[in-house]
Amino acid sequence: MSMESLFKLVMLIDDNRIDNMVNEKIIKSDNLTENILVFNRAKKALLHLQEIDIKDYDNHEIVPQVIFLDLLMPEMDGIQFLEEFMKLPSPLTSKIKIFILSSSAYFKEQAMVPKCDNLIKYLIKPLIKSNLAEVRKHFDIKK
Repeated sequence: MSMESLFKLVMLIDDNRIDNMVNEKIIKSDNLTENILVFNRAKKALLHLQEIDIKDYDNHEIVPQVIFLDLLMPEMDGIQFLEEFMKLPSPLTSKIKIFILSSSAYFKEQAMVPKCDNLIKYLIKPLIKSNLAEVRKHFDIKK
């Protein structure tokens, strides 16, 4: 008997392909989501969100319920992504919670991150089961 996933769709944004593979594997093994959208460029992830039709804003098979976002990336970093994310229509963004991924335990980048109501927590990457427990805890769902 398989346990139902907590989410229909999560998005993973990180330029490090190895981190993406590890994070994707841990997310799947924890049964956190049915589907994972993986982007190695924040600009591509933003474009994907911008292209979601207004009629689909309530469709969790199209709109990710959670975004795991790396901060340090080329072209567009996580901070720039957040700045652009906040310009998206609120009926869309209100459906999405963001967890920042950082390889730094000190989160020195944290001071540069814009205030964003969707931003829930900073997590050390790569993800581990206890990180995902924090995600579940936010949604008040125990595994």
